[in-house]
Amino acid sequence: MTFRQEKSKLNDRGRWRDWIDTYRGELREIGLPPEVYLSREHWLDFLDNGHLHWHPDDSTGFEFLELRRDQMERLSHFLERHPEFCPVRAALLGYLRVRLSDGPDR
Repeated sequence: MTFRQEKSKLNDRGRWRDWIDTYRGELREIGLPPEVYLSREHWLDFLDNGHLHWHPDDSTGFEFLELRRDQMERLSHFLERHPEFCPVRAALLGYLRVRLSDGPDR
């Protein structure tokens, strides 16, 4: 049983590396700093908190509120297109929806 769990974790890390290698450029164009997608754990922390709450040593203090409205829209669309690495429960999607529903002035 332990072997299967370890193999599953390795495959998951491999899937993350492949996914991030594919979309790193798009994330950069959206305006996200590399610290946010440094690892799968960093990414999930960002999705849960809108900043790197659990990784302060690797963080410059970036949070999603620093993004312009157009960047938030692009990030929201990106996350909706990639549910495999954006859990439905991810708070960031909710934060973005609220922020974007406030109107164009924000």
